[in-house]
Amino acid sequence: MPYTFRSNGCAPSILMFFLLGAAFVNVLEAQSSPTCSPKNFMVMGQSALAVFCAGDTTGLIVTGVSLYSLGDTSITPLSATITVSHFTTSNRWILLTLAGTEGILKPKQKYRLALNYNVASKQEVLDIDTSETVAIATPIIKSQANVYRATAHVGFSVDGRKLASARVNEHEPCEIQMQDDTKKPVSVTGQCSVLDSLPSESPTVAELSGVDPDRVGLYVIELDEDPRPSLIPRGFPPLQTVFGNPLKIDPKSRFSPQKAPATKDASQYYINFNYAAGVGTVPAWVLDGKIAPQSGIYHGFSFSPVAAANVGNNKLKGQTYTDTVNFGATAQKIFQPKHAVQELLFVPGATYETDKKFDRDNLMGTVDLRYNFAGLYKTQSVGTLQKFYSLVLAARKKKLEDPSAQVNEPLLDDIKTVLVGYALDFHTGLEAGGALLDTTISASSGKAKLVLPTYSIVRAVPQVHGLLEIWKFSIDATMTGRYLFTAENTVVETASHSLFLQQVQGWKGIGSVTGIYNWDPQGHFGITIAYKDGFAPPTYQRVNAVQVGLVLKY
Repeated sequence: MPYTFRSNGCAPSILMFFLLGAAFVNVLEAQSSPTCSPKNFMVMGQSALAVFCAGDTTGLIVTGVSLYSLGDTSITPLSATITVSHFTTSNRWILLTLAGTEGILKPKQKYRLALNYNVASKQEVLDIDTSETVAIATPIIKSQANVYRATAHVGFSVDGRKLASARVNEHEPCEIQMQDDTKKPVSVTGQCSVLDSLPSESPTVAELSGVDPDRVGLYVIELDEDPRPSLIPRGFPPLQTVFGNPLKIDPKSRFSPQKAPATKDASQYYINFNYAAGVGTVPAWVLDGKIAPQSGIYHGFSFSPVAAANVGNNKLKGQTYTDTVNFGATAQKIFQPKHAVQELLFVPGATYETDKKFDRDNLMGTVDLRYNFAGLYKTQSVGTLQKFYSLVLAARKKKLEDPSAQVNEPLLDDIKTVLVGYALDFHTGLEAGGALLDTTISASSGKAKLVLPTYSIVRAVPQVHGLLEIWKFSIDATMTGRYLFTAENTVVETASHSLFLQQVQGWKGIGSVTGIYNWDPQGHFGITIAYKDGFAPPTYQRVNAVQVGLVLKY
């Protein structure tokens, strides 16, 4: 007897339950799928466009892409076929390649891009302007005050229309043609980005996806000398755009002189000269100086010879001065972890350490690591630049929202210096080496002499540095500790000018507080008052002095 199925109403209910469940799961998957909220774009070629998304694009599914041409009063859809791909170099950018009769982007045009997703009625829109305008920006990193970035939304090329991208931290000698405010031609030298070009003007998707979009439309220029007046760039030959056209420099762009370094450590040239006199005493002077011009860059390290002196001559009652002279060289490299530590500065070097009489002969290898934590470094220069960039971004956002609006971006020279600046950084360092020779020390008066034997040097050098800037005033404080793991020899001179040998070991620290009033707007020249107290190598004699004088820094 054949089996007959009789429905009691349960089976359809079960089936409906599963269908509703499947639909619910599909909705959840659609809602959880990533979408691209477009924030920026980069023209990678006539038929390629990179779009920067607000979040991670891993697993992004785009169900439809449309491109429109924006006229003065019309929006025209283009029939280009657009394929969405992902970059291997970044998960924040997506690559759009165009094909078809209208699959070619044109320079100096405005477009509107629409992205559709598998989320119901979800669409994101981004306006695109292919104007070939290059802007000049200055980073806010204090140790890169003479570094400028030429940026554009259209990729650069050095060979026809082949897309070129800048290498990370690699530069080569270059010469930039500029003019001053009187339109007088000026030629300046520096180090510029090394650019890598794709093999053809019509690269494959695989070739494009291997390019880092953050390095496209970027040309980093590090001048050998900071500009004194503001300079206007005239071009960056042989650069052109991927459309094969010359670069159009934003007429508001300037290579503007930077505010003077706030501290001695940040300066390449620093002279602090102090003069004092008292009743019945010989006038005394103190020189605290440093010369450390940057001489070259190799694999991200900037190399500099260093000559530094912090010495006094003659004495006033109750005043004892630092007696340190150093010659050597350093290499510096900046790391930006982008977490709690905003910047790491690694500084290895070699130093010949002596005193003003050159009767010490210490040779050491040195290493210093400076930590700049997020939120603890905002000098007046940084604050002014941040204010400038926020106004520029606001102007560009307004222009994107209303392309017909007349929006003028501000000039850096138009931004008033912020009132307050501050910095707090920390160092860990090591000094290791030794005294090269036995030397003979002579008393400052009389015929007493004593042989200073050789010794080994191993010092841990922690340091805390703070800076406060208010208007034209600044207070710079440094506390440097040295822990001497090995005993170091020094010669002590008594009040009667006799000499005796002393060994120094353990902790020896020195602190200084320097106040400066800056006369000129850039802060290169000022009046200074400083207080120093502690023990400084190589003599480790007690330093206790108040100094007033003039300071010059670049």
